[in-house]
Amino acid sequence: MGFGIGFAFAMLSLLGLSIETYRALDGLISVQNQPLHLALPEDQAFLAFKAVLLAYVAAHPEITGAIPVSALDLEVPVSAALKDAGAYVTNANGVVTLQSWAAMSQVNILKTITRARGDLSIGSAQGTTWTTPLAGTMGALPIAVTTGHVVSVVTFSKGSF
Repeated sequence: MGFGIGFAFAMLSLLGLSIETYRALDGLISVQNQPLHLALPEDQAFLAFKAVLLAYVAAHPEITGAIPVSALDLEVPVSAALKDAGAYVTNANGVVTLQSWAAMSQVNILKTITRARGDLSIGSAQGTTWTTPLAGTMGALPIAVTTGHVVSVVTFSKGSF
């Protein structure tokens, strides 16, 4: 019986120490009040940029000319991953052409095209023209882009988006 009381006393002491340890550790834990922004790969960022840009043009069908990236309300990981990004819209005779671009390595351009499942609207800028790995030269760009940047050119009928 003496062993049982001693064992019970030892267990209560250990429990008390455990509770005190947890209380001490709880004071060291801080709550994160700001959202955690994870890094986004360039290819995913460009595709997100392109999607937000298409939605922006659909919401502003009369827009023409340069669209400031700041006007797009991009999420922080997207805007942080985009380098030297831009967008330009032409709107003539019921045809809208939307061009977007960003600095990106050729490897990441291929990753972007692969992630977009071979989307032929994405390629590599060559100054005033652009190319895709599958179709070759695609033609003139509405506005010149630095050679080597990823570029997307989408043309559609006004009102069809």
